[in-house]
Amino acid sequence: MIDVAAAHAAEANHPVMDLPPGLRRQVLCTALNVYHEARGSTRHDQISVALVTRNRALHEQRSYCSVVWERAQFSWTRYKVQRLIPRDDAAWDRALTRAMAVVANPSPTDITRGARHFYNPRSVRPRWARPGKVVTARRIGQHRYVRLRDARWYK
Repeated sequence: MIDVAAAHAAEANHPVMDLPPGLRRQVLCTALNVYHEARGSTRHDQISVALVTRNRALHEQRSYCSVVWERAQFSWTRYKVQRLIPRDDAAWDRALTRAMAVVANPSPTDITRGARHFYNPRSVRPRWARPGKVVTARRIGQHRYVRLRDARWYK
């Protein structure tokens, strides 16, 4: 999947291809997350998805790719990967740009206020986001970005 994403970026001659291979891979994983979770949403919503990916990676001291591909953490990773290849070139270019701004910039402003989870309240009502479990929440675009009280997620 990452190879296909890289091929799409190379075809578009995107600046992400100029990054060192390890950093490029992290940007590509994050861009896939942005593309599939928020491609039709606002710029701030797309950046926020990338920030949640970054917040989890930094907190858990893991790579962006391991966060994105962790089992059942994002709705799009639950399906067959072959169907998830970016097909909208303009949206893919935007996702790459948003992901690159977050991953390659050591300290972008966190408009999510440290959120490590998000969901679309029009589509789902996750149990983990019930009142009493959420410390902070912020609505950006179509998603709600939250920090949870659960010690399992926040130490």
